[in-house]
Amino acid sequence: MPVVSGLSCKLYEVQNKIHLTAGSFVESIYKQDQIAEEYNCGYGVNPIYLSLFDGSDLAFTGFDEDYDPKILEIKNNDFFVGTAFQPKRSALAGHSHPLIRQFIKCAARLNHEG
Repeated sequence: MPVVSGLSCKLYEVQNKIHLTAGSFVESIYKQDQIAEEYNCGYGVNPIYLSLFDGSDLAFTGFDEDYDPKILEIKNNDFFVGTAFQPKRSALAGHSHPLIRQFIKCAARLNHEG
């Protein structure tokens, strides 16, 4: 069951639009419903198997123009976000990424509480 499989079109040094699900954690971080991110990958979640996660705490909350999943999150978690793009690549352009900033905020809060 290839839940993660090779992409038919490898995404190297490509930037694509991603539509964020309304009310999702990532939408609250970006404060918009559409973003553009840069890819450097050759694998992704096979959309055929998305229904396996229906009703679970794992939710796919970002999709490209072809409705291929690009972001997942686990509900009721301080910060569990997975992406098909690399937020760290924003540093190459001298920018801080919203997901990285939010991760640091969550980590600092948990460290302070713990």
